[in-house]
Amino acid sequence: PNYVLQGLGDVGLEALAQALALWIGLLAQWLWLRSGGALLGLGAVFLLQAMATRALLWALLRKRHAWLFTKPGRYQPKIIRALLAQGFGLFISGLCGLFIFQVTPMLIASALGAEAVPDYNVLVVLAATGMQLAGALPSALMPFASARSAAGDLDGLRRLHSLAIKVGVGLQLCYVAVLLSAAPHWVGLWVGAGHFLGYPILSLLCVFFVLEQHHVANSVFTFSSGQWPFAPWSLAGGLLK
Repeated sequence: PNYVLQGLGDVGLEALAQALALWIGLLAQWLWLRSGGALLGLGAVFLLQAMATRALLWALLRKRHAWLFTKPGRYQPKIIRALLAQGFGLFISGLCGLFIFQVTPMLIASALGAEAVPDYNVLVVLAATGMQLAGALPSALMPFASARSAAGDLDGLRRLHSLAIKVGVGLQLCYVAVLLSAAPHWVGLWVGAGHFLGYPILSLLCVFFVLEQHHVANSVFTFSSGQWPFAPWSLAGGLLK
């Protein structure tokens, strides 16, 4: 339902709903962990967060675009093939991004032992949260960028691109500044004292996510114009990782 809402023009509303569900989920996780809850319960919190997010988006879609559920759909192979052809590069890049982000804990577990993974993941989550917030703007601008590209309005496309880069990376840098000043305190509040791995690791993660935010902001605009030249490089990055 999230992509349908975006395609129908409810970009800001969809992003707001996603952000609201994210922060409520983070609060629920923090409360559960602070109360001494077990990992099985934490998994249940993640599951409930995903279900609540999906239900909220479906409710928004039904409320704002009820006509979608009153007309029967039609299978059109030509349109399906065109969508698959256009989205294949994005699929490959997303798959490689999964490799890049998820292989590191496996490498840490194999080299340092499984007990080293949780403290590392705490820093990853804290550093990545800023990118999720800052990356909302480039993603929200994708439908508008596609419209500008289809209309041949290159000047308008450049203005949106510049806005996404400046605001997205600027927000990421502001978050990094706050995180670096408060990271030990945040980690202590979240999982208790003695789990902060230090600023060298956190600084590397912050640099990585700032560069990744810049990459994402550029990539979504390229994809919005119907091109995806980053797929081979994303694949190479995932394989090298």
